[in-house]
Amino acid sequence: MNEDRSDSTDRARQLNDAFRRTFIGGVVVVTAAVEALPHECRSSLLAKIRAFDAFTEDNDPHGERDFGVVEDGDVRCFWKIDLYETAEVKRYFIAESFLAEKVGYRSFVQRQRRSIPRLALMAAKMASAR
Repeated sequence: MNEDRSDSTDRARQLNDAFRRTFIGGVVVVTAAVEALPHECRSSLLAKIRAFDAFTEDNDPHGERDFGVVEDGDVRCFWKIDLYETAEVKRYFIAESFLAEKVGYRSFVQRQRRSIPRLALMAAKMASAR
């Protein structure tokens, strides 16, 4: 069981690293606060997220490299990667559950789970020291 979990964590780490470094194969979502930042600040934050490698036990307790914080000037940006199933997968599993319940028919189609990663960015201005 631990080996399965370790393999799963290793795979999640690899996929999260690849997506974070390239932003290819998923969706990057930004809050209104990030969108309102000057272009140069947004570009800097995205570059810092791509280069981020300061993972520790404190900020990455599960070893999946799916969360971090970067700063640019007085802006602190939190980022998080999550996997979301595509609509087709959700419809399939709803249909499968319905068929299994109503007619007792299971696994009527080979399951192929398709998920897409989503990286969300949230930013806030840091309070200046007084």
